[in-house]
Amino acid sequence: MTLVLKDEVKRTIDLLNETGRIAKIGGWELDIATKELTWTDETFRILEVEKKNNQKPVLTEGLALFTPSSAPIIDRAVKRAIEFGEPYDLELEALTAKGKKLWVQTNGRANFKDGKIVSIFGTIQDISDSKAKDDEYRFLAETAGFGFWKFDPVLQNLEWDKKMYEIFEVDSREFSGAYSAWENSLTQSSKEHATQELSRALSGEKEFNTEFEIVTKKGRVKHIAGRAMVIRDEKKKPVMMLGFNWDVTDRVEKENQLKAAQLKVIQTSKLASLGEMSAAISHEINNPLAIIKSNAQLIESQSKNDPSNFSKKLTSILNSCERIGKIVSGLQKFSRSGEVTKYKSIPIENVVNESINLVSVKAKINHVSIATECKSQSQILCNEIEIEQVLINLIGNGIDAAKSQPSKWVKVLTYDDNNDVVIEIVDSGAGIPNRIREKIFEPFYTTKPVGEGTGLGLSITKGILDEHHATISLVQDAVNTSFQVKFKKN
Repeated sequence: MTLVLKDEVKRTIDLLNETGRIAKIGGWELDIATKELTWTDETFRILEVEKKNNQKPVLTEGLALFTPSSAPIIDRAVKRAIEFGEPYDLELEALTAKGKKLWVQTNGRANFKDGKIVSIFGTIQDISDSKAKDDEYRFLAETAGFGFWKFDPVLQNLEWDKKMYEIFEVDSREFSGAYSAWENSLTQSSKEHATQELSRALSGEKEFNTEFEIVTKKGRVKHIAGRAMVIRDEKKKPVMMLGFNWDVTDRVEKENQLKAAQLKVIQTSKLASLGEMSAAISHEINNPLAIIKSNAQLIESQSKNDPSNFSKKLTSILNSCERIGKIVSGLQKFSRSGEVTKYKSIPIENVVNESINLVSVKAKINHVSIATECKSQSQILCNEIEIEQVLINLIGNGIDAAKSQPSKWVKVLTYDDNNDVVIEIVDSGAGIPNRIREKIFEPFYTTKPVGEGTGLGLSITKGILDEHHATISLVQDAVNTSFQVKFKKN
């Protein structure tokens, strides 16, 4: 029976040694009564101690394998574990038997028997490589003005370097080191997004690469960028996150100022378009108003004598009112500021028809016909008003180019091209010379006579399309001027 038990113990020890060798984690146990240490083979290897038959190291020999700065820390931790059963988990600098310095992570736990501590046991692991990488990250972070952090998703423990405290304007003595401390610094508008990004990174769905807003202890709102890598165990479970944060407040504020300036330019362009259309629209509205007035007078005089004529006049009045209503509602929608208009999924045909409705008056006055050919039923995600402005600019330019031609026409085509939706605007003009094709999207460049163009139309058009991740180009080798706009299907 005793022999069987010894064989079982030997198999267990062999298994522990093999497991430790594979995982590169050493094990140890300290007998409180004898102060003798039992080490696994990997512990001997890590500390470069020669293993001798039937000879066990003692506690003093084990403690001597730490540098002068680390020795007091491990000595205190072991004493408290022996006396109070207090566990520990430390990163310390060790000095091997061969004089080599290395960083180790060591932990200890008490083993109780009949209510008394009879031994303490734990593990030791060489973490020199990861520690060097941490130090490298910290150096790079401090040099570049980045803050370095380490997050343990199991213990929900968060470690910050000095730069992180500066960025978040937090006193290190007031920082709890918990995940909740970071989450509580987020603004309400950023909290859901930032916490979801962290959760998705830990689950392996995506990398942590995001920006968020915080409110510092001093009450200042800051925009923070963050990137991180997730370290996983052999079962692919996250055990650590290493990341950087940096302050991007200046950049975001400048971008917001630029967007505000762009919105003003876009709104100015809208007003210019409205001004150009206003005289023509006044004339266009006057025509149905005259019809309404004359028919109303005829109804008043003839309603009793000719009831059938009365019905026709009412239909004419209603049609004229509907015509005016379409013109006015189109103008009202177009004149609204883009600041409050959100992106929506819109059928491409609807956007085209609304735009043509607004430029039809200009086309009529200049005797230019507008033909449409909508072969796409796709939708695009867009700011409807801004895309209408793009099409009004392009179709309006086509009308200007066609009005002096013997054949006066503009064609608007829509069709699908794989994952893209294409709008093509073609006019009967002579085309754009090759020498100026690269200049036409530059601000203030215009081919129109003085007083007829600002040179901002195509520049604004391209800017709006860039914001929509859409493209605009001139069709090469086209007989007439042909602009092609491509959107991604929604």
